[in-house]
Formats: sequence, structure tokens, C-alpha cells
Amino acid sequence: MRDPLGWAAFEAYVNSKLGLSATLASGSQAHDPGDGVDRRHHTETDYALQVDAKYTVRSSFALNAAMLSRSWERAAIQGKVFALPIRFANERTGEVRDWVVVPLDDYAALLQEHRERNE
Repeated sequence: MRDPLGWAAFEAYVNSKLGLSATLASGSQAHDPGDGVDRRHHTETDYALQVDAKYTVRSSFALNAAMLSRSWERAAIQGKVFALPIRFANERTGEVRDWVVVPLDDYAALLQEHRERNE
């Protein structure tokens, strides 16, 4: 049986872990897209996130270019960077695996910043 609170708990976990605010009605409102958003002013950060968290008890999750492009564009319109956290939950064992899908250029920028800070 699928855990009806699984996705809600995962969204809350993602928002807490990434320091984001939950959006209205889990992103179903056009004026507040995504599941979590960094509400800081653009002068306070140059990496404000907007995430759309996905939770599944299946062993796979389908991604497609149209969905990723729409999500990325919605975030960009808001001046945000898009990320797609995904949780794979095994109902039998209780084990979870969390992943994040981000555009390669965004990941490269984060990696470069990390390397520069550690030099």
C-alpha cells in the first residue's frame, strides 16, 4: 500500500534540508510554482532555488524534456534556479534514496564555487 503522507513528508524534508519555504497548495497555484522556494531577495543570494519534489515507491521515475523545460522556465521567470529532488522509497524495506536532478551548467557552477572556496 502506498504511503499517502510520503510525498508530503518528502516535500517538507526537502524544504527543511535546503532552507526553502513551502509554496501555496504544493505548487498548484500559478503565482507560486514548485514545492519549495527560496524567498530571499535577489540581492541576498545569487543561487535562489525553486524545487519540484517527486516521491515514488516504484523503482523508476520517468523524466522528459518537456516537463524539465517547463519547470526550468517557471523558475527562471521567478529569478530562481530549478532543481528536481526525487525520493525512491522501498515500502518493503523502508529504505529511501534521495537524488537531485539539476541542469549541468548549474551543477558546474556549484562545483567551481566549491573548488574555489577550498583552494
